[in-house]
Parts: sequence; structure tokens; C-alpha cells
Amino acid sequence: MFAGLRPHFEALHEAAVQSSAVYVVPASAGYDLNKPVRSEDYAASRAPFAEQSPSLNPKGALATLTRSYAHPHKSRYQDADDMLVVADVFSNGAASLVDVVHAPRDRQMLNDFQAALRRDAAFVPASMDRRPDTMRVVFAVQKVDVRERNF
Repeated sequence: MFAGLRPHFEALHEAAVQSSAVYVVPASAGYDLNKPVRSEDYAASRAPFAEQSPSLNPKGALATLTRSYAHPHKSRYQDADDMLVVADVFSNGAASLVDVVHAPRDRQMLNDFQAALRRDAAFVPASMDRRPDTMRVVFAVQKVDVRERNF
């Protein structure tokens, strides 16, 4: 009886090994933190994950928006906030808002996000990413207030 089940156990074992695979992306020797990231290089570094999620365009307005949240204006207090939205990403890298699952308390945060999607291509083109033409993605955007700067 066990001899008949052996091929099935082996197949289950192989499937378990493949599902727990870890992708290691080696850092390129020529990467310089002081230079801008090229879209082609960023998309190539995310190749193992491109079919599941599109690569953000490092020169796009959405990337600029996330950087502005990382470096808030010191002139006004910005409370922590978050939002969860659904967007469609098209083959040219453009994206459009489909649904707001969880709206932020600060409506300006959602308006800035929508404006960034409309301004230019938020993602690299599908041909560069080797992903399907149109893809639906879920964004979880969190703005956290960190007051301590001595770290």
C-alpha cells in the first residue's frame, strides 16, 4: 500500500520545497546611492516578482509622492495616516484609481495620490517588466510620524 503512495508523497514533497523557495537578488557592483535609479535597472532587479506586481517608475510622480511623505514639511504638523486603494495599471505604465477600500482621514492625501497617478506613468511599461498588459493592484499607503531624529 505504501509503495503505491510513494510517488504522491514525493510529488507533495517537491511541491512543498518549490513553494518555500527564496529569491536572492544580488546587489550590482556598479550601484551608487548618489545617482538616480534607472527604470530599466529597477525593473531588471525585480524580474522574479514582475508577474505578481508591477515595478514603480522611480522617476514618476507616484515615487516622488512617497518620497515627500518620507520627508514631511517641518512648517506644519502631519499626523500619521493611512489608506488602502485599488488601481488598474496599464501596459504603458499609467494607472487609474478604481476603488478606495479605506479612505485616509486627510483627504488631501487621497487627492495627491490621484494627481500623481494622472500626472505621468506611475509604473514602468509592461514590456520592460515582462508582465501582463493590464494588472489590478492594491496600494496600502501609510504615513507615520517619527519625531525622534537621533537614530
